[in-house]
Amino acid sequence: MPFLYRSEEFKETIMFLLCRSVTVIVGCCFAVLWTEYYSAAIIIPFFRKGNWAVMVLYVVLYHLFTSLYGGYKIGSNRTSDVIYSNWLSLVIVNAVTYLQISLIGRRFMPFIPLVLVTALQFLLIFLWVHSASRLYFRMFRPKRLVLLYGNDYPEDVIEKFNARTDEFRIAKVVRVLPESVDFACMAGGADGVVIYGITGEKASAALKYCVENGIRYYLLPSLGDILLRTSEIIYLTDVPLFMAKNGGLSFGERVFKRIFDILCSLVLIVLFHRYCC
Repeated sequence: MPFLYRSEEFKETIMFLLCRSVTVIVGCCFAVLWTEYYSAAIIIPFFRKGNWAVMVLYVVLYHLFTSLYGGYKIGSNRTSDVIYSNWLSLVIVNAVTYLQISLIGRRFMPFIPLVLVTALQFLLIFLWVHSASRLYFRMFRPKRLVLLYGNDYPEDVIEKFNARTDEFRIAKVVRVLPESVDFACMAGGADGVVIYGITGEKASAALKYCVENGIRYYLLPSLGDILLRTSEIIYLTDVPLFMAKNGGLSFGERVFKRIFDILCSLVLIVLFHRYCC
């Protein structure tokens, strides 16, 4: 049992369940609101299965939006980013749910109860994120990293990693020379490898070593890597191709942008014309 509590698999399982618990907390708040207020306020109330369907749909929507915006990434993202992601997901889901309830009730239902529950959910999410983050950093020690770099010494990169001492610790900084081949000696005993400013065959060799040995790696992208991420993947039979059109906005996007600019300009003119005269 002590080994079980020390194993990384056990810790990751606990964090997986803990991260999903916020969906249960938020869903329970909505379940109480629905059963105590909205289910009786609609014209034709549901029986048991209908009520369960509404609650399950709410939980599914919240889970999807939270996953999309990174609301489960405790320890990976900053605490403030996780809180913002969950709040944004909550606002979107509650807005959609209000429209859903209004359609079920065949009229615009009172929204004040939903606003009050939303405020309570905001508070619970705030407390949950801080508690989960504290538990995460107690369970997982900072990762010992080896930084591999090319020509320029990465002082600014080291400073950024040192700003996250609760999660990362740069244990060794190694310059990869053209004749360097022993990545096992460079990355031995580390939890992960940071690759910065290495190109060509050396970068491929470092990535290959990390993949073959199950070592986590952090790659600081170059401008080419960033542009590559914006490309569209197409397939030539079984060969993937990265296609970048580089043509700017499409015709529909230009029309939408121009209409949006005109509407915003008209609103600002109406609001501030008295001050310009």
